[in-house]
Amino acid sequence: MRSLVALFLALLTSLGTYLSVSKLQALKPRQNRFEELLYFPSGIFVRESVVGYRNLVADAIWLEFIQYYGEHRLTDKKFRYLGHILNVLTDLDPKFVSAYTYGALLLVTDVQDSTRGMALLEKGMNNIPQAWEIPFTAGFLNYIFLRKYDLAGKYFAKAATLPEASPSCFRFAGYVAQKMKEQDVALMILEEVLGKSKNKDEQDVLKYYIMKLHLKLLNEASKTYRERTGKPPDRGLQELIRSGLVPALPFEPHREHYFFNPDSGRVCSSWVFRR
Repeated sequence: MRSLVALFLALLTSLGTYLSVSKLQALKPRQNRFEELLYFPSGIFVRESVVGYRNLVADAIWLEFIQYYGEHRLTDKKFRYLGHILNVLTDLDPKFVSAYTYGALLLVTDVQDSTRGMALLEKGMNNIPQAWEIPFTAGFLNYIFLRKYDLAGKYFAKAATLPEASPSCFRFAGYVAQKMKEQDVALMILEEVLGKSKNKDEQDVLKYYIMKLHLKLLNEASKTYRERTGKPPDRGLQELIRSGLVPALPFEPHREHYFFNPDSGRVCSSWVFRR
């Protein structure tokens, strides 16, 4: 992959500037190349500098963003420059819907910077006012992660009014308004978004949170079963169904299965043990 810094150095060289430092830049280690993102001008400046090549540069930044996230997700789980990369990218390509939706998901969940995540979505709603996916994502994040239910309802309702909006926008706006059980709505939203996602990394995040919610529900049912019977459901989770505590066992999103672990005394996913 051609690095982001190398791409910008090529651009600057073509303009006749920074000629004396181009060789030094190429020798820098990868972590220093990421740090240099902080010194790049805004995406607006870059956009005006690469007239005719904006899509190429935006694609290069998107690939750099995916690689940066992947590297840190597998190592130190520190995403210091994630917000900056997304800001430059969406300045350069203001119509890039996935940069707003996927970027905001990562800012809220991995970076735990809800302010910056929501600001990115507001930027997207200003730049692409007809894209229903952006306010829908804002509703999703407010409901699932931030627990700001009034805001979630407003964003779902906003998404529902836009052209070509998914019917799910109407359903979730109604669910929030009617104050259905929180976990039930959360699962419906997660599964709906997962079904529409075409991004594998985004799918992995959604599957993980679906699994966590399933386990929470099953362990609550297991606790109630133990309180009623004086024993755990160690003969299988079908006991929870027969006792009327759950209507059915949920499908494990990683195509694994849920089971009662006698060692921990809790319901677990086989996916965790296969990793």
